[in-house]
Amino acid sequence: MRVFSTILLSLLILFTTCVEPVNVNLGEPVKRLVVDGMITTKPGPYTVKLTTTAKYNIGSEGTNYLVRGAKVSISDDTGYSEQLTEVSLGSYSTNANGIQGQIGRTYTLHIETEGKQYQSMPELLRPTSGVENIYAEFKDGVEESFYVYVDTKDPVETEDFYRWNWIHYEREEYCIKEVVRPNAEIHIVNCCGQCWNIIRCNGCVNVASDVYSNGSAISRQLLAIVPYNSRSKYFLYYEQLSLSKDAYKFWKGLDQQINNVGGIFDAPPAIIRGNMFNVADEDEIVLGFFGASDVKPGFINVDRSVVNKPPSNPLVTLIPPSGGPPIPCYPCIESNIRTAITPPFWED
Repeated sequence: MRVFSTILLSLLILFTTCVEPVNVNLGEPVKRLVVDGMITTKPGPYTVKLTTTAKYNIGSEGTNYLVRGAKVSISDDTGYSEQLTEVSLGSYSTNANGIQGQIGRTYTLHIETEGKQYQSMPELLRPTSGVENIYAEFKDGVEESFYVYVDTKDPVETEDFYRWNWIHYEREEYCIKEVVRPNAEIHIVNCCGQCWNIIRCNGCVNVASDVYSNGSAISRQLLAIVPYNSRSKYFLYYEQLSLSKDAYKFWKGLDQQINNVGGIFDAPPAIIRGNMFNVADEDEIVLGFFGASDVKPGFINVDRSVVNKPPSNPLVTLIPPSGGPPIPCYPCIESNIRTAITPPFWED
């Protein structure tokens, strides 16, 4: 036994002291075009975003590269076509009074970049029925929240696919909130006029199919989870969108990839191909999707004052800045997270 122990110890020392680092040559990653865009029955403009896949290394080069100087257009099945304008790096938009999606029409995206031509498979813009009922239920627990559900009636005549998005708007009084050390006081400056903060459903993929409920109600579809961190009303603007079968498969596959938890029954990661292709080389993999959707919007004001207990977040004392002439106000600067434009369906 002592001899076996001595041999085992010698082997452990050998393998822990003589290991050389292995440099794996992964080769140059393939540069792939990534497309993100759609046309809807809502008035334009519509934006198509073009990027290319990133390199493996992390840092400033580890983000997707913006595709500049491309020629981008959207055409329909009547022969009408509109050229998009590059409004910012990698973002191409239609005119505000230009093309608008119509139910029953088929739309195709065309892209020319770096001497290559790409286009989408034609997308039929299908109708959607819209939400019949929306409601919120408070759930107590470690993270106290309101769960917002929607019900919609599915038509029996057709095979239907759905997607839901939401945006939360909250009125903002102070357009500057600055943490001042050492006491970590929050100094504030009022907004010059009305202003709303915007919280989007970033990274959310919320889709459904009528494969098991054709012609029946789709009930208690979870739309959003509203935090109980205040007793104020929580304004939620939502949209129900129609999807084609291909669009549903794309978003469903993306949802499964996002929500894989590493279990033994999870599907292995795979490239999710959308409906874009290289006109001259259909074997080239193009990522992303160009869709066409009917949109039925709506809203809910979640009343958080009905809960008989204090919210999870303590109140923060806001202090106007001291010393020197005070700034009268600060403008509400339009951005992806703030707007001075009254949100649709807004109710105080």
